[in-house]
Amino acid sequence: MVKIVGKGYRYFLLQLSDFLEITKTIVVSLKSVEGRKKYEKIFGRKFEDKK
Repeated sequence: MVKIVGKGYRYFLLQLSDFLEITKTIVVSLKSVEGRKKYEKIFGRKFEDKK
């Protein structure tokens, strides 16, 4: 399960939980190319920059 626990102007803070109730927190920075690739992998869609 992916749960968004924080959302800023240029980042997402995600918590990933599995069946053993182990929680991993991931910060996805939308400023970097690597962060945008992580966003696409997690959500299955491209990030649209709202300028």
